[in-house]
Amino acid sequence: MIATAALPALPGVSTVDEWLRTQLQDFASIPGKARMVAREVLAVLKTPEPPAIEDRSSLDDIVAAIRAHRARFDELQRGWLNLQREGNQRALRHYSKFFQANQKIMEGFKRDFSAEPDSWKAIDSARYIEQKYRDTLLNAAKFLVCAMFEAENTELRVRERLQARGFQIQSGGLNFRSVHIVLSLAAVAVVTIIGCHLAAVFYYLVERFVLANSTLGFFAILSQGTGTFFAWTISTVLLYTLPITLAAGAASYLLDRIAAGDRLTSADYATGAVLTFAGSSILSLFILMAYGLLGGLFKGNDPMPIYELAAWVIPPALVATTYLWLSLNPENLKLERHETWRYVLWHAGAAFVGSLIAYALWRAVGGHPRAETMGNLPDGLTIYLVLVGPICIGMAIGWVLSGTNQPQQGRLGNLIRKS
Repeated sequence: MIATAALPALPGVSTVDEWLRTQLQDFASIPGKARMVAREVLAVLKTPEPPAIEDRSSLDDIVAAIRAHRARFDELQRGWLNLQREGNQRALRHYSKFFQANQKIMEGFKRDFSAEPDSWKAIDSARYIEQKYRDTLLNAAKFLVCAMFEAENTELRVRERLQARGFQIQSGGLNFRSVHIVLSLAAVAVVTIIGCHLAAVFYYLVERFVLANSTLGFFAILSQGTGTFFAWTISTVLLYTLPITLAAGAASYLLDRIAAGDRLTSADYATGAVLTFAGSSILSLFILMAYGLLGGLFKGNDPMPIYELAAWVIPPALVATTYLWLSLNPENLKLERHETWRYVLWHAGAAFVGSLIAYALWRAVGGHPRAETMGNLPDGLTIYLVLVGPICIGMAIGWVLSGTNQPQQGRLGNLIRKS
């Protein structure tokens, strides 16, 4: 924030700002980012990339490829001009300064694409020109993106500016935005209440009609549990949303490495999964400890022991790790209509399995329903909450997070992804 916002606003420190930002960008491997974004820009140009030229390609095929490369370069050149016309004054000054300082590079790109049609008549010279155009086009795209990193400071602003200029690239390697966090908060809160009430319904039906417990009243359960159900939403929202956000950061880092051309080994993926699970568990444990402490204070009871709380970090940590895996799985990067359902089923399954494991461990260490967590609800309701609630939460989380993967047309379900 100091390097990209505060310093540029103070008079007399622009030189320091530029030096510091240059050092930070070099440290953050901005050249690799520029290559990654440049490839995305080339992929969304209106003129599609021509097929690679092979040994058996005809002269007509090579000439068609050359013409396509020139048309694609013209689109990039219009992008340079547009960047210098619209935007905030500070960014415009940086664009103008960058293009003026690199005028010779721009002229070199124009010369490279100035070959006359007469030089395309011989197949050998046409092959040379086509390959030269193909390589130069990538360099021109990287030049454009480097100018944007110089002026816009952050990758998010670079991508937003490109989108505003008509380049339909996504907002990041993983399209995880603040809207997903907000929607996750709302979705988890709503389905927590729904899941708790569904668990109460199943509990009543089994007790009343299977076990013939005629003394149990359905509305009595709801009246006793509604306040407790609403209280659980706060901890549940934090319990799942924070680990998901951590997993999104880990997935974005690994996807950036993949886009930059790094070859990730199975050890890299395993390390990412283990660290995500461990980090999510730590976050969840802090939330559970705070909830247990506050619950005990408000009800005048001793806080729940940490060894009973520790087991319940498994469901959110497993959901977060599942999200990381789904985001990195190559098959999921090309999903279309079934993507939403895959996310829903996998996250629901992870939450369900994690809750069963947590419940078993909780009971193994002597855990039992307590007044500070269950209120006046019957003890037998606990297992129904364990079975029904996580499925509802996992389904809602899967629906929200299905909108963070690679953009596809004709998607089913999630409406927050831009088409």
